Amino acid sequence: MKHFKITLITLLISLSSFTLNAQFTQGDITFFSSYNFIHDSTICSSYVNYNYQLQINNSFVGDSTILISYGGSNMNVFYNTTGANPWNINIPPNSDIISDIMIDNNGFLPLIDFQFFYEKVIRSFSTDTLFVSPAQESETVTNPCSYNTIQGKIYVDNNNDCIYNSGDSIINSYSPSVNPTFNNNPFNAYNISSSGTNGYTIDIQESYFTSVDVSINPLYQFVFPNNGCAPSSYTFNSLPQTGADFILQCADLDLSVSGNSAGLIRPTVPFLYYPSATNIGCDPESGVLNLILDPNVIYNPANSSNPADIVSGDTLKWNYSNLTNVSNGAYWQSFIGGVELTPNASLNVGDVINFQIFTHTPVNDVNINNNTINLSYTLVNSYDPNYKEVSPKGYGVPGYISLITTKLTYTINFQNTGNAAAINISVLDSLHTNVNPNTLRILNSSHTMNPVWAENSVIKFNFDNINLPDSTSDEINSHGFVTFEIELNSNLSIGDQIKNTAYIYFDNNSPVITNTTLNTLEVESIEELSGLNNMTVQVYPNPTNGVTNFMIKNLASGKNIFTLYDISGKILISEQFSKNNFQIDASQFKKGLYIYKIYNSDSNQFVNGKFLIK
Repeated sequence: MKHFKITLITLLISLSSFTLNAQFTQGDITFFSSYNFIHDSTICSSYVNYNYQLQINNSFVGDSTILISYGGSNMNVFYNTTGANPWNINIPPNSDIISDIMIDNNGFLPLIDFQFFYEKVIRSFSTDTLFVSPAQESETVTNPCSYNTIQGKIYVDNNNDCIYNSGDSIINSYSPSVNPTFNNNPFNAYNISSSGTNGYTIDIQESYFTSVDVSINPLYQFVFPNNGCAPSSYTFNSLPQTGADFILQCADLDLSVSGNSAGLIRPTVPFLYYPSATNIGCDPESGVLNLILDPNVIYNPANSSNPADIVSGDTLKWNYSNLTNVSNGAYWQSFIGGVELTPNASLNVGDVINFQIFTHTPVNDVNINNNTINLSYTLVNSYDPNYKEVSPKGYGVPGYISLITTKLTYTINFQNTGNAAAINISVLDSLHTNVNPNTLRILNSSHTMNPVWAENSVIKFNFDNINLPDSTSDEINSHGFVTFEIELNSNLSIGDQIKNTAYIYFDNNSPVITNTTLNTLEVESIEELSGLNNMTVQVYPNPTNGVTNFMIKNLASGKNIFTLYDISGKILISEQFSKNNFQIDASQFKKGLYIYKIYNSDSNQFVNGKFLIK
């Protein structure tokens, strides 16, 4: 098949009141494109209507032509049912509205690639393909609305001097909230941009301006609290404004680890796995991220996106340095490894593989319990690639979890199953009223991601320029995910439910809606055992098929260790704990009887007990 790319021919001719006519021709195919431009100063915007037509010469009854949009998201097929020759085809029009904020200093408004909607025309009974070249045009606006600016910086005041200087950390990955009022309703009334150390700039419509509130969303402030040097919000009644700074401080240092697979895991099928280390503090931390592999998976370094620096037996190691929550102007930053693993042929659907991820514990780490994590995954077969997981999952259809559960961890998985790469992906999550949005903490993601609060209880994860390949051309790399945890409200009661659904947007397509996770609070059967030196342990529910809770009374200070064994004596879990209550997820283990030991090495307190997974 021959392919031709035709140069745009611009004809300054009015066609049916349209002010410009563009023509592309190849063989018997001619593509016409024109637009009509109307400016409306009452909404500070212009309407642009785009009209298209195809003309096919030497046509006949049964002739057909295919018109394909950019990215292949839309395809129109036309048939000549009358035998018209030439055959004129009216294509559905497109329209756009462009704000005056786009007008340049010379008064020109760019019309964004007005042929961009369509890429090529293929005639079924011809060897020719006509490519349509996007064209950039502009119009002069004689009565545009005026715009002015508000400028400021969002930064962490590391040296606590209330002045931005070289020792401070600029935060440019999110922008302040803007709430303007006008005496009419302009379209696209403002635009926010960030430029590194120059801070943020708000271009705001001034012609109908009354006032504006500029603030930092309080949901960001659990990571970066305001340090009192500057207000958390400003109100302006005139423009321009400068020095609208938001001066923040870091929350306590907390180095933690996490791990996620990109998609569910199937026998003998390679999958990507992402161990990560995160530091929500501002003080840089360096160390080693370790991943201990299950003996039944095979590590494939050649196909790994971020292979290990060191391989030592069953342990993969990555060196990370200067990890801080303000790296590269972000408010969430992680070091993420990326490895391709393949379950070996001995595994079947329903089998479980186990990983351990750990790093060191800094002296001033506020939470030493999240520096090591044990994760288990059950192998599956076919599945929906766009789905949401919750941990603890709970048991039964209601997802029963203990009344003492304090937080939930969610993972949103997605896959590009289209026929071209997804340039931008956004994941929108509306949080349930029974969780506290101020406590949301991001744990991991498969790709670079910018989180923003769309509303006070709606978090949006933007994967800009992700260029996620489609599953047909590159199945293993067509997956992605984001993981976060959030605390439950403290006033919940037995029977209260927590639901969650995510909406995944691939470029400009309609959202893919995930399954809805469900958890229900309850108290089931409780077993209390007495141990040496007055220590007692309550275990519930028992039997269980989900989360099992351990509540310990009269626990001595010092080093406390929880160990879980199967009936053969194999150690499944052995980890240190510091609080008098904790949970394990029993759903990761097979049905049967298990034995646990809780031991305090300083006082020789211990309790041995058993529970049944049903």
